[in-house]
Amino acid sequence: RYDTAAQVITGGGAAIVGAATDYWITGASSVPVAANASANLTLTATPTDITGASITFTTAVAGSVVVIGSFDFGLAVGGEILGGYLNVDGSNVAQQALLSGSVQRCCVTRQWTVAVAAGSHTFKLQAARVSGSNAGHSTNATHTGLSLQFTRA
Repeated sequence: RYDTAAQVITGGGAAIVGAATDYWITGASSVPVAANASANLTLTATPTDITGASITFTTAVAGSVVVIGSFDFGLAVGGEILGGYLNVDGSNVAQQALLSGSVQRCCVTRQWTVAVAAGSHTFKLQAARVSGSNAGHSTNATHTGLSLQFTRA
């Protein structure tokens, strides 16, 4: 929690800087603003949480959150499509990060801007096969994660 100009809360290798008398994000002694996947995920047709790629925080005011998600996809069979999703408070944001093409391993990055009300929010990454049926597709933990920046309204 911070309340004076130039105070900084750090967590997850990033920082949030506050302005005088604003209480934008509250929580534990450090606020995570970046989270990396902690396990590989074998993709199915259903969007599934990527373990470790989740951030929960509380805002005292409404605002917007800029989120950058990076997906380290492993495409096992060409011609199929893999999708990365941002899930906010239990619902997926409409836009996806997509990968298609030949057999490859590729990092795909997507940016989202999400409006939030004051209160607690959970942002997490999910992934799935968008098309195709191969069971060998994956999201690798090595380069998968999300970061966020909150700006008050």
